[in-house]
Amino acid sequence: MEDIKIGSSLSFGGYNWRVLDIQNNAALIITEYMIEQQTYNNYAGDVTWADCSLRKYLNGEFYDKFTATEQSRIIPVLNKNHENQWYGTKGGADTLDYIFLLSIEEVVCKYFGDSSKNLENRSAKQRYWFQKKDKNNYKRKSTFDWHVSSGLVIVTA
Repeated sequence: MEDIKIGSSLSFGGYNWRVLDIQNNAALIITEYMIEQQTYNNYAGDVTWADCSLRKYLNGEFYDKFTATEQSRIIPVLNKNHENQWYGTKGGADTLDYIFLLSIEEVVCKYFGDSSKNLENRSAKQRYWFQKKDKNNYKRKSTFDWHVSSGLVIVTA
């Protein structure tokens, strides 16, 4: 872990990853590029991260694509799925995940610049402005940015 630094790139399981954080000798990593398109859930309606089909896929079929050695290096994380304070939606039960999506707080406030003030503007055009014109969107580098928090799908420019 000594040669791994926050912001550095690494290869793991055939994918390129970026290190977002390091705590207790463990790295939080995110794929450099979109690797697959999956729906958040297989059916329409209210659903939280705990019950969505994407979580089941990531911690099942996708996780199983890694070798046994690679799987032994993936540390399960207890995710606290808080209510979405900006959109007033339920967070759902806490989950224990090997592979997961970042929360809205991690995406919008922590790892890619702090844009939290833009979420507080509740005008009719707020979502469009935030999704298309927020100055930190270029740091998020994805077409569709799913995250654990219910109530919003961020489409970055």
